[in-house]
Amino acid sequence: MANKQFTRADRVAQQIQRDLATVIRAELDHPLASLITVTDVEVSRDYSHAKVFYTFLGDVSHRPEIARLLEGTKGFLRAQIARGFSLYKNA
Repeated sequence: MANKQFTRADRVAQQIQRDLATVIRAELDHPLASLITVTDVEVSRDYSHAKVFYTFLGDVSHRPEIARLLEGTKGFLRAQIARGFSLYKNA
């Protein structure tokens, strides 16, 4: 079996993806929020930006509504992720 090396950026992106999916599912009070799936996260080299990719189950007609939902709650989502996320281990 090949030994794949994961970079720290990969591990940070995976953690953001898991945390963001949990926050969207548990905290957003919208009937379409449960249809959103976070598919990938790309993190910049200095960890200052993350690009989040998502998809959703449902009608194509709901696409603008889901985009507005995520755009309108991005500050809340960012704050929830930042609250529970640390890049450094506590000693």
